[in-house]
This record gives sequence, C-alpha cells and structure tokens, in this order.
Amino acid sequence: MKVLASLLISAFLLTACSKGPETEQPIDESPQPPVDDTTTDPNTPTTADIYFVELDGGGTNGDLIGCNDSIVPVSMEVTTTNLQGALTRLFTYNGQYHVPTGYYNTLHNSNLEYSSSTTEDDVTKIYLTGEPVFGGTCDTPRFENQILYTAKQFTGNTAVEIFVNNQPLQEILSSE
Repeated sequence: MKVLASLLISAFLLTACSKGPETEQPIDESPQPPVDDTTTDPNTPTTADIYFVELDGGGTNGDLIGCNDSIVPVSMEVTTTNLQGALTRLFTYNGQYHVPTGYYNTLHNSNLEYSSSTTEDDVTKIYLTGEPVFGGTCDTPRFENQILYTAKQFTGNTAVEIFVNNQPLQEILSSE
C-alpha cells in the first residue's frame, strides 16, 4: 500500500511540475521611455502665493500700494497650482483678516468666482463673475492688487486685465 501511495504521489508531482514545450518570446528592442523614479506624495499639499494687504505697511513687507499699504504674499494650500486654483482660494477665503498674519482681506464681503482666462498678444484677460463689494476709497487699490498680484505669479510677463461680469474692473473701480 505504501508503494502504491508513493507511486501516485510521484506521478502527481511529475505531472504538476513538468513544463510543456518551451516557446521563445520575441524580444522588444524598441526604445523605452525613461523611468520616472520620482514619487509624488498625495499627502503633500500644493501651495500658491495668495496676496493680502498689510494695512499701513508702507511697502516694508511687500510692494507699496495705495493708502500706504503693502501687498504681501501668504503661501496657502490650493486645489491646483494654476491661475484658477489660486484665484479660487483667494475668493473663498472667508475671513476679514488672514490668521495668523493679521493681513487684511479686502475681498471678504465680495462674492466672486473665476470663470475663465485668455492670453493673446501679451495680455492675459481674466474673467470673473459675481458681486464685488468695496469698503471705501482705500479698498479700491487693495481690491485690485489682491487679485492682480495673486494672478501675476501665473501670467508671466504679460499685462493683466480683469473683468467682472464682462465689465472691466477699472470701470467698476472708477465708479466707486
């Protein structure tokens, strides 16, 4: 009985382990793209500079704008590192002041959304929709510069024109 069991096990093992006829696989000699061995950690936040106003900053921590204020970048997380992502982050920041810097957010009462942008003949046109709200004379340069400086990091050396509901921002500001 032991001999029969040994023969059956040996036959099974020989059948299971035997290989069929070897077939050659063709070798792919076409050039292969370089391997990208960089890794992207999905937990690493994407950031962009979002601009706020240092009231009466005198240009010390950023560029000097109207009413002796400074326009100052704050690195913030964004959904995408592009013009739309940065402006969306700027328009959705709800506080009147940025925490922890204390910089002023002129846009805090406005309801604006990025719609689209085009670049032609070295001019980038940014189209927004919504309702701009201004708090006084000094808010005019603050409002414009928060949008302009946040956008310029993505527009390169082009001039930037901003439109709200298809009306030039300059016209809206001049009527305030």
